[in-house]
Amino acid sequence: MATASFRNRESVIQAILRRERDGLPLNCEAVKSASRPLHNGAIRHFGSWRNALQTAGINTATIERRRKWDRAKILARLREMCGQRRSLRQSDVNRYDSGFCRAVYLHFGSWCNALVAAGINPESICRDPQWDRNSIIEAILLRVLRSEALGSTKVRPYTLKSSAVREFGSWSAALAAAGLEPANYISQRVVTQNEKKKGGWNKDRVRKAIL
Repeated sequence: MATASFRNRESVIQAILRRERDGLPLNCEAVKSASRPLHNGAIRHFGSWRNALQTAGINTATIERRRKWDRAKILARLREMCGQRRSLRQSDVNRYDSGFCRAVYLHFGSWCNALVAAGINPESICRDPQWDRNSIIEAILLRVLRSEALGSTKVRPYTLKSSAVREFGSWSAALAAAGLEPANYISQRVVTQNEKKKGGWNKDRVRKAIL
């Protein structure tokens, strides 16, 4: 369909109803793949694909329930989006896939928690990253596997340390809660890539990977 076909709200609604009549999928990702002009027209005239569906009288809950999200699928989707250099701001993703955003909140409690679990630094994406006890521990263990610095003055992002102090009382206590021996990490230096290759797996790293 040509972009010109969606110059007004009525043309978008008619196209949605045709897809429903023909038994074609109406979830956002399928429509965007099959007819980007329709998707763009819906965003332009209605603000979001979900709003366009609701205006057309489509039960959006039924459409969104067809996709089954679990934690593993959500993390894979976030990593895929990151690899494609797509925007990972919650407001941007919600514009074209509100069902996915709701699944993220259902399984992780917040958008930033999901980013952390996916190994994505939320500080450059979320205006105010919200760290809870679980996401702090996940972030610490992820940094152990990557041999990143965990010293109290070196750990990044800064909000990770400040939130850990708030939740656990001190950075050392947060390391201990993650099953680490704080003394081994407080004065830790950053390990180079060559050292990582030489060091390989040890008992501590295997345990953290299993966790």
